[in-house]
Amino acid sequence: MTHHDENDLARALETLPPAPSAWVEAAKELPRMRSEADWEEIVRRAARDAAFRKAVIKAMERSLAETSDASERRSLAELRERLGASEDPVQDDG
Repeated sequence: MTHHDENDLARALETLPPAPSAWVEAAKELPRMRSEADWEEIVRRAARDAAFRKAVIKAMERSLAETSDASERRSLAELRERLGASEDPVQDDG
């Protein structure tokens, strides 16, 4: 296994493109959201309430709309699967 120091890591990070602005804004909100949100309740409610589940998925789709990253689309697909949402992506009504 190759050992890399902090300088190697810094050089590697410098080659990456900047994060999408939506990611930066979401990262800024994480500490507050973690302290305020009851994620387990959100998942339970989404599992039993189809309208709420659609709203959660729609919000995720909107937040991921800025990126075409395949891993983000996979994350959304995994979210749909975990919530038991087999329907097609939610369409924006306006």
